[in-house]
Amino acid sequence: MVATTLAFMEHLDSKDVRYTYKPLEKSELISIGYEGDNMKDMNFMFFFDKDGESVSVKCFSIYQFGANDLARGIVCSNKLNNKYRWIKFYIDEDNEAAASIDAVITSKSAGDVCFELLIRMLDIVDEAYLVYNGTEEI
Repeated sequence: MVATTLAFMEHLDSKDVRYTYKPLEKSELISIGYEGDNMKDMNFMFFFDKDGESVSVKCFSIYQFGANDLARGIVCSNKLNNKYRWIKFYIDEDNEAAASIDAVITSKSAGDVCFELLIRMLDIVDEAYLVYNGTEEI
């Protein structure tokens, strides 16, 4: 197991956060599910590189767009990218809104840094859901 993955797991354990771990071919995955105030089913996926030097955090399936509504999804993503400087919003190949953030980490910083990424991303994705579903404007 990669030291950065282990450090984050220990940090989550100390905060009683439930997660799942899965080794992958090119990385290691920690998945954490949350229920937000606006979006009820959020899943944050932490992909730890095997070299132990970086992590990529993703949240898929924020909002599903139909073929006729795809342009609105792209506009929403652009507006969200202008508002939030750390997270990248995009529409994936399934026409779903998704969010991503990357960080350089070490085994000493992984626990704190990844937990901070989780908290920031959770709050921002929960707010972004309202933009994607048309409830709020930016």
